Amino acid sequence: MWFASFGRRSGTPAAVNSSRKPEYDGVVTLREQIEERNRQWRLFHEWEAEQPPVERDASAILADLGALLRWFPAELVRQDPDPEKYGIGKMRAALSLLSSK
Repeated sequence: MWFASFGRRSGTPAAVNSSRKPEYDGVVTLREQIEERNRQWRLFHEWEAEQPPVERDASAILADLGALLRWFPAELVRQDPDPEKYGIGKMRAALSLLSSK
């Protein structure tokens, strides 16, 4: 294995074949991720260009969105899904408990 020399206690390091890269099963490089994402966007834009234009008034679309929002409980609609704000809220609640003591 390529990492066999790590953690050895002898004075001489193990010989490592530097001409050969370590083998990573299932690892995808950042370049490959970007290329895959670009391919996905290109396919999406091709699909989108083939779709017929929507023949609906904007007010009808907004009314549909309003109807969908009414299906959710009010406390869920008011809740901000931003995890950073959620964490800050939890921190403030914990600090308020500490400051009240």
